[in-house]
Amino acid sequence: MEDAIPQGGGYPPRLSLLISLIMRPLIRLNLFGSFSNHFTHVIESLKTTLSLGKLFLVHHEIALKYSIFANMDLVERSINTY
Repeated sequence: MEDAIPQGGGYPPRLSLLISLIMRPLIRLNLFGSFSNHFTHVIESLKTTLSLGKLFLVHHEIALKYSIFANMDLVERSINTY
């Protein structure tokens, strides 16, 4: 899962390989120019999706930790009241 999230602004190794496998034949056929805007949009959308996914996971990790600590605090309070 770690290699699915861009690190330091670069692409993950598997995504880089996939991009190169798709782009090489297009460059050889000189089709890259006409499709470059489309591929740029696809890549930017994918990067945005990965970034949002990472943000979502971090948010839920923090929420889960807070929930666990909040529940532990409630249990501790209820034990102390009896």
